[in-house]
Formats: sequence, structure tokens, C-alpha cells
Amino acid sequence: MMDKVLEAIDAYDMLSGGETVICAVSGGPDSAAMLSALMELRARFSLSLAVCHVNHLMRGEESERDENFVRDFCAGNDLDFRLLRADVSAEAKRQGLSPEECGRNLRYGFFEKTAAEFGSGAKIATAHTLSDSVETVIFNLTRGCGLRGLCGIPPVRGNIIRPLVFCRRIDIENYLAEKKCGFVSDSSNRENIYSRNKIRNIIKPALEEINPGFEGNVGRAAGKFALLENYVSEEAQKLIDGAYIRREDGYALDALRRAHPALLPEAVLRLLGNQAHDINAKQIEAICAAVRSGRGGVNLSPSFSVSVSKEILRLKETSRAETAPVCVNARIGVNNFLENKKVFLEIYDFPGVENLKKVHLFLLKNSIDYDKINGKILLRTRRKGDAFKPFGRGNKSLKKLFNESSVPLEKRGGLAVLSLGEKILWIERFGVSAEFACTEDTKRALHIWTESKEGELTTQIESAEANGRADVN
Repeated sequence: MMDKVLEAIDAYDMLSGGETVICAVSGGPDSAAMLSALMELRARFSLSLAVCHVNHLMRGEESERDENFVRDFCAGNDLDFRLLRADVSAEAKRQGLSPEECGRNLRYGFFEKTAAEFGSGAKIATAHTLSDSVETVIFNLTRGCGLRGLCGIPPVRGNIIRPLVFCRRIDIENYLAEKKCGFVSDSSNRENIYSRNKIRNIIKPALEEINPGFEGNVGRAAGKFALLENYVSEEAQKLIDGAYIRREDGYALDALRRAHPALLPEAVLRLLGNQAHDINAKQIEAICAAVRSGRGGVNLSPSFSVSVSKEILRLKETSRAETAPVCVNARIGVNNFLENKKVFLEIYDFPGVENLKKVHLFLLKNSIDYDKINGKILLRTRRKGDAFKPFGRGNKSLKKLFNESSVPLEKRGGLAVLSLGEKILWIERFGVSAEFACTEDTKRALHIWTESKEGELTTQIESAEANGRADVN
């Protein structure tokens, strides 16, 4: 197993040396093996290790047993231990999510928050294996997926690394037995009430009867699909760049129509950038149909839409502030800012994270905890050396962030940036920084958004604490 771990670390440049690694440890065999392996490699890579455990409070005494096991292991090995206890079942009902999706959101939010405490270079290690990746491919196939869904679990995603990604379950079991490592077993893994368990316990064994090498074959195929997906993405970006018409701030339909049919949906995804996380396959196809027909549009959310007319595709982001379920204390319009934009800011009494999640994700994404602002904030464009940590993602340079989100080169210099000293609070299209995001402790929030407007202006905004307003200088 250790050979495969080192192979994965080297192949995907997971560790350069000297990092703090936040290890996501449930106490199960996979995470126990990963933690043991990283402890073995600690001296070799000069690593500092911390352990995060999430108690989902879903399995009664068994959940408590798991928590105590991980806590005791960390205490016995002088490891920094961090704990999140969350009633996932209740939280899932409040958010209208499945327990699986809700639990995942809570876990990764906790991991990112912990990593942020150790600085921008901290990594998050999760114990996903080759077997998990194969199960993901099967799961995505059952739901219907594109090329991206066939790529399995990415070995690296931002600051998240998966050092067991080349390891099968049999590798894990052999390693644990050899090292005499303790672990705990989750009895719910044997219950076929979850989709993943059905795949693991029923579908995979049946496929392995057909071909014992099934798992390795799918893993290799997923790697090829990942290379192909990367190629398609690059070609889609070239298509977008070639179709962009600066004077119209839109994309020429004739250029999009000439593309191979496999490229158009990918190009649409890249055009939508950060908004693509919230749309489905039907909406993508509706946009493609509008491109082919030359007319129509799709409202992707109350704040974001795509329109096609006069042989141009345009993206439109609009304000939702007029329907916000909050009491507005102040509202400021900054006219003629940047490239034909009008910038708005408003301070409001924050109603709580969960309340906004239900009805106003756009507002939440673009709201800053007002009481965390201490000093003058500057509304500007990007500068050389700027870095940003969006909520739930790793710290990135703006260049890398724009590249990953397919922001056209022509538009990058026109995006609004709100900063406090050297720290970026907010970026247009990407939302608020993780450091200044609203929490359940937030009392007042500063909402910021943009609309198209003619003209140009550079402005500075003063945070006024005493009377709950913002002054534009």
C-alpha cells in the first residue's frame, strides 16, 4: 500500500514538504490506514499533522464509540485533534437535503475552516480509495452523466489531496493487518438503504464475478476519461475565447454553432463559470438549443440568466436585493464604476445563515460580516499578487482562480474587487472571502453586487461603525 501512496503523491504533486496536513479521520479502515501512512511519511516530508473527526450523531452509541476511538488515538500519538458534532439528520431536514449531501457539506466546511487556521499552505487529506472512485463512476452512470462524471474522484482538488487514490480495499486490509492498526467498523455500511452501499455490496461484487479485474479496469478507464475531459475543456475554452465579442459583451452564435456537438455543452458550462454548480443537465441542453435555434433564453436563478438574440449569447446577472427578506439599514449606489458597471452596497440586519440558505443563496454568497471590517475598504480592480480564498475552497491566486472558472481574459480586468488592506473581502462573480463570510454569530452584513452602467469611476468606501452606514469618498 505504501508504494501506491508514494506513487500517488509523486504523480499528482500532493506534497512538496513542510506542509500542515489536516487528516479527515472517521476511524474506519480507510481513514485509519491513511493516517497511519501519513504518520510514517511525516519525517520524510517534514509534515505537521492535525486530525478532524465529524460525529454525525446518526448511529447512537456507535457514533460516540467512533469519536472516542479517534480522540484516544490522537491523544496517544500526540496529534492535534479537532471535533465537529452535528445533528446531520435534523440539519438535512431543515435544508431539504439528503443526509448524505448534508453530511458532506458539513464535513468539508469543517475541514476548510480548520485548514484556514493553519495558513494558506495547509492541505486536507481524505481517505478516498480507488474502490471509492470506481463506486463514484458507477453512481454517476446510474444518474446519467457526461464525460466529467466518468472521471471518478479527482486525486487533487484545490487544497484537498487523496493519497489512497491508487489503493484498493484489499490493499487497505493487508496494510492494517501488517501494521496491526486499530480501526472501527460502521455497521451502517452493511445496510443497503444508501445508494453507495448498494453499489458496494451488490453491484460491484456482481461485476467482479464477470471479471475479477473489473475494479482496476474501471480505474484505468477513469484516468483516460480524465485526460479526455481535460482536452475537451481546453478546446471548449478556445471556442469561448474565439466566440467572444468585446463590444457586445457576448458570444457569437455562428462561432458556437460551428463547434463539434461534444464541445458546445462543455463551452456552456465554462461560460457559466461559478454559476454552473447550481444548474442541471436540462438547463444546459436548453441553452444549447437556444444557441442552435438563435433565439430564447434560460433563467438559471432569480439573479442569473442567459439570453440569445440577434446572433449573440449574453449572460446577465441581476440584483435580488429588492426582494431580500431583511431590514435594510442603508443602501448606496456607486455609479459609473469600472467597465460600464454600477456597484451597490447595502447594510442589513443578518437573519441567520440557515434562513438565507433556504431563500437567498445569492445574497448569502455576496454578503460580508460587517462587524469584521475594521478600517477603510477599497473598491478596485485586480492587482498583481492578489490571492483569494472563496468560502469552501482553497486559497488561490486570482490568475489561477480565473483560469479554473474560465473567466475570459478580456473580462478579468473589469471585475470588481473589494479589499481591506492586503486582504480581499469579495470579488465580483466569486462572492465573499471565507475569512469574512457571514456566520450564525453575524449581526450585520454588507451586501455588494453590480449592475451594468455607462461610465467609469474609482471610489473608496469608508466603513462607518457608529451609525450603521457606509460613506462613499
